Amino acid sequence: VGTSCISMGTDLKPVGHIIYIQGGKSETSLKQAIGRGTRKVPGKTKFSFTDFCVTNIDAMERHANVRRGIYTDLYEAPTEIDM
Repeated sequence: VGTSCISMGTDLKPVGHIIYIQGGKSETSLKQAIGRGTRKVPGKTKFSFTDFCVTNIDAMERHANVRRGIYTDLYEAPTEIDM
């Protein structure tokens, strides 16, 4: 478990899943979080990343849409689940 205080410059053990509830639209922060999860270590074969799109608050939805664009630029077809 980490928070925004565990970000750039902090060395953590490899992780298998990140739940990104920090929000915002900083490409640097987002890529830093993804980079934490995609670090290669012996025996690690997969990694997953979960983000949320809050649709009832305009600013949060706009930020999520910016992040969606970043994911699409990084990974051709990120999986989206409607709930």
